Amino acid sequence: MWNWIKNLFKRKKQKDPHEEMYERDEVKIDLSKTTKGDRKKLYAQGKITADQINKVQ
Repeated sequence: MWNWIKNLFKRKKQKDPHEEMYERDEVKIDLSKTTKGDRKKLYAQGKITADQINKVQ
């Protein structure tokens, strides 16, 4: 019982195991040889973020 009460007041955030499963590491993709249309398609698929659309490496 005391452990349960202690866990209520811990500052450490506990993540839901399902969220941890679907977290993905940021993958570096070489976008220098892609067109703007290709980048838009990758963004629509969720493979790149909005920051990467206009940024050409």
